[in-house]
Amino acid sequence: MRLISHSNSSEDFRIDRATDEAVPAITALANKVALSNLSEDKRQKGFLLPYTAAQYRDFVRRAEHFYILCLGERLIGFILAHSSEKIDLFGEEVYLYIKNIQEQPFIVVRQICIAPEFSNRGYGRKLYDFLFKHAEKGITGYWTAVSFIWKRPPNPASEKFHRAVGWKKLETYTLKNGDGVVGIWAFR
Repeated sequence: MRLISHSNSSEDFRIDRATDEAVPAITALANKVALSNLSEDKRQKGFLLPYTAAQYRDFVRRAEHFYILCLGERLIGFILAHSSEKIDLFGEEVYLYIKNIQEQPFIVVRQICIAPEFSNRGYGRKLYDFLFKHAEKGITGYWTAVSFIWKRPPNPASEKFHRAVGWKKLETYTLKNGDGVVGIWAFR
């Protein structure tokens, strides 16, 4: 199902709902920018901790907002988000913490990813604009988008991007097992 399409002489992109057929490309892109696969230098351009293909398939079925961005036939980005009502379905310490500190309703952005060779071209902003437009259709009243960005290990590229598109850091949270520190960020 094609949700949005834009074409002119300089770009031909579309944003579609993620499907099982897209999971291999989503997984490959996520692994390409996985923290564990990048040198210290390349981490400075941004990274994520990828899910497995099985987890992405589960998100395809159960997350309200899982979209892919394609340039021509090539998947160059994706955004994975769901409502605050679905946090318990997917668990994970940081998200459960966010559930306890954030007024509902809110949208949880789990991942936004753009292929490195297409970064700094506005595609991340396009994914966020699309997500927020579609999220507003299913929420009555005021809502917030919430996510976290790694502080230890540091992800300065993600912080810079999120700050540039209007997100604000709310607080810092240290994982209970001591394996990392994250900044909790919000948009609205």
